[in-house]
Amino acid sequence: MSNEFGSYIPLCSALAGGLLSLIGSWGAVWFSTRSAINRDSHQLANAFKGEMSALVHIAELRNYAASLREQAKWCTDNNAVGFFSAPSRKEYRAVYKANVGKLGSLKGDLPKQIAIVYTQMASLQEDLKTLDEIHIGTRTDAWMGQPVTASQRYSGMALLIEDTISKAKATLTEIDRLYPVSAR
Repeated sequence: MSNEFGSYIPLCSALAGGLLSLIGSWGAVWFSTRSAINRDSHQLANAFKGEMSALVHIAELRNYAASLREQAKWCTDNNAVGFFSAPSRKEYRAVYKANVGKLGSLKGDLPKQIAIVYTQMASLQEDLKTLDEIHIGTRTDAWMGQPVTASQRYSGMALLIEDTISKAKATLTEIDRLYPVSAR
């Protein structure tokens, strides 16, 4: 009987070796894939961070919210519709548009936060384009309504800009927390 068991030792050794080799190969592939996914996710988060940081900086530097509030006040004070124009001819959301399908690869609530920020930015850009079209005469000013309505529109846009900037800054903080620079 001990002779029968002894004949199985090479077979068991070969099976154990094969199993360990299989596990090692699977582990190497898993680790390599996971590392690539983490690297890609980190790069994507940094791309969004760069684009969003630039957009926040531009909005703050140009002080759109304050200008819109001033225009709202002017409409109320003068009981007239004043026009605000900030031409928006370029696409400032290239990273988002190119990578929207990859949002799900980001950690935590970043996909949701980024989608909210960029949807609000798109809404603001649409409003700015409408105001510019009114300014250059390719659209009627009927969209503005009466002075009170125009004032409310301008005030609402100012609030939306401030809310978008606030949400963008919170998202940037979350990117820094989830993707620290030292984690590379």
